[in-house]
Amino acid sequence: MVFIESAEPGSPLDLVIRAFNRGDTPEQIADNYTSLRVSDVYQVIGYYLNHRNELDEYLDRRQGGGEGAIGRAS
Repeated sequence: MVFIESAEPGSPLDLVIRAFNRGDTPEQIADNYTSLRVSDVYQVIGYYLNHRNELDEYLDRRQGGGEGAIGRAS
Protein backbone atom coordinates (compact mmCIF):
# COMPACT_ATOMS: atom_id res chain seq x y z
CA MET A 1 0.00 0.00 0.00
CA VAL A 2 1.31 3.42 -0.96
CA PHE A 3 0.54 6.22 1.46
CA ILE A 4 1.73 9.66 0.42
CA GLU A 5 2.75 11.80 3.37
CA SER A 6 4.11 15.31 3.62
CA ALA A 7 4.14 18.10 6.18
CA GLU A 8 3.05 20.63 3.56
CA PRO A 9 -0.65 21.49 2.97
CA GLY A 10 -0.14 21.17 -0.79
CA SER A 11 1.18 17.63 -0.47
CA PRO A 12 0.21 14.92 -2.97
CA LEU A 13 -2.13 13.38 -0.37
CA ASP A 14 -4.03 16.66 -0.01
CA LEU A 15 -4.04 17.25 -3.76
CA VAL A 16 -5.28 13.76 -4.64
CA ILE A 17 -8.09 13.80 -2.09
CA ARG A 18 -9.19 17.34 -2.99
CA ALA A 19 -9.24 16.47 -6.69
CA PHE A 20 -11.11 13.22 -6.01
CA ASN A 21 -13.70 15.06 -3.92
CA ARG A 22 -14.12 17.58 -6.77
CA GLY A 23 -15.05 14.69 -9.03
CA ASP A 24 -11.77 14.22 -10.91
CA THR A 25 -11.01 10.68 -12.04
CA PRO A 26 -7.73 9.00 -11.03
CA GLU A 27 -6.56 9.38 -14.62
CA GLN A 28 -7.31 13.12 -14.59
CA ILE A 29 -5.49 13.51 -11.28
CA ALA A 30 -2.40 11.71 -12.60
CA ASP A 31 -2.51 13.84 -15.77
CA ASN A 32 -2.67 17.04 -13.69
CA TYR A 33 0.12 15.98 -11.30
CA THR A 34 2.67 14.29 -13.52
CA SER A 35 4.83 13.16 -10.58
CA LEU A 36 2.01 10.75 -9.63
CA ARG A 37 1.33 7.43 -11.32
CA VAL A 38 -2.29 6.42 -11.97
CA SER A 39 -1.78 3.26 -9.90
CA ASP A 40 -0.60 5.34 -6.92
CA VAL A 41 -3.60 7.65 -7.24
CA TYR A 42 -5.93 4.63 -7.17
CA GLN A 43 -4.18 3.32 -4.05
CA VAL A 44 -4.46 6.67 -2.27
CA ILE A 45 -8.16 6.93 -3.16
CA GLY A 46 -8.77 3.35 -2.01
CA TYR A 47 -7.05 4.03 1.29
CA TYR A 48 -9.02 7.26 1.65
CA LEU A 49 -12.35 5.51 1.04
CA ASN A 50 -11.51 2.88 3.67
CA HIS A 51 -10.35 5.49 6.22
CA ARG A 52 -12.41 8.51 5.21
CA ASN A 53 -13.30 9.85 8.67
CA GLU A 54 -9.74 9.63 9.97
CA LEU A 55 -8.22 11.22 6.87
CA ASP A 56 -10.85 13.98 6.72
CA GLU A 57 -10.06 14.86 10.35
CA TYR A 58 -6.32 14.71 9.68
CA LEU A 59 -6.56 16.93 6.60
CA ASP A 60 -8.91 19.37 8.35
CA ARG A 61 -6.32 19.77 11.12
CA ARG A 62 -3.59 20.37 8.53
CA GLN A 63 -5.73 23.00 6.83
CA GLY A 64 -6.38 24.80 10.11
CA GLY A 65 -9.80 23.29 10.74
CA GLY A 66 -13.08 24.57 9.48
CA GLU A 67 -15.94 22.65 7.95
CA GLY A 68 -15.29 21.40 4.47
CA ALA A 69 -11.63 22.43 4.45
CA ILE A 70 -10.80 19.75 1.87
CA GLY A 71 -14.02 19.95 -0.13
CA ARG A 72 -15.83 16.71 0.63
CA ALA A 73 -17.99 15.01 -1.96
CA SER A 74 -21.48 13.96 -0.91
